[in-house]
Amino acid sequence: MLGRERIDLEERKAAGKYSEFSGSMELVAPNKPETFLEGCLRECREETASIYNLHPSYALSKSYLYFDTKPQREIAIIIIEAPKYVSREDLLLQRNAQKDIHMLDKDDFKWLKVRDFIHNKPNESGVITVKDLEGNSTIIPLRSFFLEYLKDENFLNILRQIDKKNAS
Repeated sequence: MLGRERIDLEERKAAGKYSEFSGSMELVAPNKPETFLEGCLRECREETASIYNLHPSYALSKSYLYFDTKPQREIAIIIIEAPKYVSREDLLLQRNAQKDIHMLDKDDFKWLKVRDFIHNKPNESGVITVKDLEGNSTIIPLRSFFLEYLKDENFLNILRQIDKKNAS
């Protein structure tokens, strides 16, 4: 599942583009810094309006990890298998009922087939044609850092593992 960045975001380059659920770790918290896993689970909870409030043991048993280093930053992506399917409509209802600004980052959601991200390449504008879980074709613009991952063979190998598991 990907979420669309809110159209009214101050960061105009990202607004209206789809990406994974992501964010920064809170290294300076009132009590203690977040661990990598705590940060991932918080972002998942926030950006899905608490629909996916996952327990750490579930996340660790149902996940794939991608890690890369870039100048001045480390990138860690944990791809977690959703414990249940929640329709786009139900996700939007839950999201629109939220008052917490952190739960309003995404204004649309799409369940998409992993296979399409392996085989379909985005065009030069960062737009890709993919299919939703019902097989309907859709064209979506992708956020720039998600586009970067799709060019990385290690990230693509993780997607291939997921696709292989889904096919069996």
